[in-house]
Amino acid sequence: MMLFQIQSRPILNRTKSPMNKRFTFGIFLFNILLVTCLHKIQAKTTLAPDLNLKPWQNFLTKYIDTTGADGLNRLNYKTVTKEDKKSLEDFLLQAQDLPISKFPSEKQRATWINIYNVQTVIAVLDHFPIKSIRDIQKPNTSGKSLSAWDIPLLKIEGQSLTLNNIENDILRKKWADPRIHFALNCASIGCPNLSATVFTAENLNTKLESGARKFLNSKRAQNFSNGKLMLSSLFDWYKTDFGGTDSSVLTFISKFNTTENAAQLQAYSGKIEYQYDWNLNSK
Repeated sequence: MMLFQIQSRPILNRTKSPMNKRFTFGIFLFNILLVTCLHKIQAKTTLAPDLNLKPWQNFLTKYIDTTGADGLNRLNYKTVTKEDKKSLEDFLLQAQDLPISKFPSEKQRATWINIYNVQTVIAVLDHFPIKSIRDIQKPNTSGKSLSAWDIPLLKIEGQSLTLNNIENDILRKKWADPRIHFALNCASIGCPNLSATVFTAENLNTKLESGARKFLNSKRAQNFSNGKLMLSSLFDWYKTDFGGTDSSVLTFISKFNTTENAAQLQAYSGKIEYQYDWNLNSK
């Protein structure tokens, strides 16, 4: 909508004068510049609002411990203040009012990762102290218990969403990038690390690569014991995302693996066993 309308004035019959010609041309240029400026003002006012990532980054900086010798990022849940927890809740309230589906693709994906991880932390804090995120249960209307991943926890663009909705119906379905599994954190020791920095459109690909590389080189992802291969249960639950076969899973892991296990992984043809540590990733 225009802030105001430019009304044309009748031009007097003075065009024979060179001075009047320059004056008329000057008005013409002024009108063009004015309309251009108004269009720019309108464009700025119609841009989609942005999600303020600062509260989430401040929380991560304050409560994540990345110094463990085991390479696991641990969260100090027990020291989180009410004010800092509320800052995360306010973060999600802000997200509820955003047209995320209209964001550019990479910004959408980064935003959904941040929302998923924030909501997971809030879910744990709401029930802390607990030993595992699997201790979170809520009965539904039929009397069955819903897990932390199936409880409707937030509403985005008017739609009620669970953690499973974000992971399976949005991130996996829309982008089909297996590296997403190394960006989402389920508050468990067996899970890929909760990133110590927020995801943005600009750093998304770099963080997906580094997250995959860090996890796939850890014993939580792959480990040989007496010649038998143990893999994270992620590769069992989401095997289709990694090609659908044991061989394709091992090829994917080998692509990122830089340990002495790389050659052994590619050559392995025995039975694969799966493991996952559901203990809370608390400090």
